[in-house]
Formats: sequence, C-alpha cells, structure tokens
Amino acid sequence: MFLNSENKKIIEYLLLNNLSNYADAYLKLLATGLKIDKNEFKKIIKLVKSNNSIELSKNLLEIFLKFKIDIKNNSSSSNERVKKYRENIKAKGYKNIALQLPPGVYQKLRLLKIKHNMTYSELIAFLISDIK
Repeated sequence: MFLNSENKKIIEYLLLNNLSNYADAYLKLLATGLKIDKNEFKKIIKLVKSNNSIELSKNLLEIFLKFKIDIKNNSSSSNERVKKYRENIKAKGYKNIALQLPPGVYQKLRLLKIKHNMTYSELIAFLISDIK
C-alpha cells in the first residue's frame, strides 16, 4: 500500500486528533507493504469522514494487532511531566518549601495575593525582599 490521498487524509486526521502514535503505526504499516482488507479500509475512511476518533482508534488497533505492529505511546504520563517540571525548577535554583499556616493567616495571605494579583511565591518573595 502506498501513500495515496485517502491515506494522507487518515494520517492528517490522526495527527489533528492527537493520535500521533496511531499515525506513526499506520505509516509503519504502509511502509511494510502489507495490504489492509478493502472492507476495513472503507470502514476507516467512513470513520474519518464521520469524525469518529474513538471507533477509528479501535479499528486501527485491531488492524495493528493483526499485523503485529507496535503502537508506541508518545504522550508522557503526568508523573513524567511533573518530574521534568521539578528538574527545570531545580536547575533554575528555586527551592520548594511547604508552609503550615493557621486559617486566619492563610486568609490574609490569600487576600494579599488577590489584591496584588501575584502568585503565592511572588507575594512571599516580595514581602521578604522588604526585610533587612
């Protein structure tokens, strides 16, 4: 199978709907030269035209399993994103602190935050910078 207009539409649809792992696997399938059954291919085209990404992903998954093509998950998990964020913050020299505040003090801090339109860290840094 080669990259004709229908295949291009399928790949574009997959990329637009954040299914890049399926698009990569579909390109691998096309590169192997294996043929998809005409009925399955027509079904895929119908699902693309009807904008049904859930059913499309199910059908493509069945096809990929049949041809033993791996689907790599390119999206990172939330744990990986948090870990990367924390590494970037540490690289900048920021330190993480935790505060235990009584309810009344927290309300005052929250009101100051809203009044000055700052984040908690910006507000605390501002308040501390005035101390000599």
